[in-house]
Amino acid sequence: MQSNSIVFWWVNQNQTSKQEISGGYMWSPKCNKNGGYNQFYENMRLVDNGDIVFSYYDQHIQHLGIVQRSGVSGSKPSDFGKAGNNWNNEGWFVPVKWHKLPSPLSPKRFFDQLKPTLPEKYSPLNRDTGDGLQNYLSAIPERMAKVLLNQLGGLEVSIIEQAQISGDNEDSVKLLDDTVEQEIINNTAIDETERKAVVSSRRGQGRFRQNLASIEKGCRVTGVTDPRLLRASHIKPWRSCADNH
Repeated sequence: MQSNSIVFWWVNQNQTSKQEISGGYMWSPKCNKNGGYNQFYENMRLVDNGDIVFSYYDQHIQHLGIVQRSGVSGSKPSDFGKAGNNWNNEGWFVPVKWHKLPSPLSPKRFFDQLKPTLPEKYSPLNRDTGDGLQNYLSAIPERMAKVLLNQLGGLEVSIIEQAQISGDNEDSVKLLDDTVEQEIINNTAIDETERKAVVSSRRGQGRFRQNLASIEKGCRVTGVTDPRLLRASHIKPWRSCADNH
């Protein structure tokens, strides 16, 4: 089995597996509730197109995922419901193409093989018991991934082949943005005129574009000044904003 520089990850999805698997994504906050650094959340920025993710919940690996692109800012999905009530609303969104395993895989069943391959730091499994830890996304060594993949009876060949030809996919991010827009359109707390103004502003047009053009004469990065070639963009994506303000 040859991975050709694919990076492997392990995600613990006990609280949100149903939503993330059916929705085709991973989501985490950007930091701890107190604002502190969290490596397992930071890893959401480090994943890249074609990486392979082992999805672990209910004490079993139940899906393999192929990352479609690196993480982007995105508010906590509304379909989480009460799950993650203690998490910050602003987080990282990673689109993933999930593949269900023919049967759930219990790491404890072959933990004697896995234990020597666990990462020295930020391991997804307890070194003594083999139980899953309450971490989110962990990077795992290739030798650990090989032990896991060898348990799949040939499925790993197909997954790796798909990962190696995977292209950067913007469709999931566009869907995330469209969902935000639809929530604005359905918001009965604001009248139709304001809804149209908000949506227009979100797309980088309307009042926002006019205000930006009054203080910026062109693109600061490229130096382009022709307004036909310029698009007004927000520094903070609307998908990361808690409300219309």
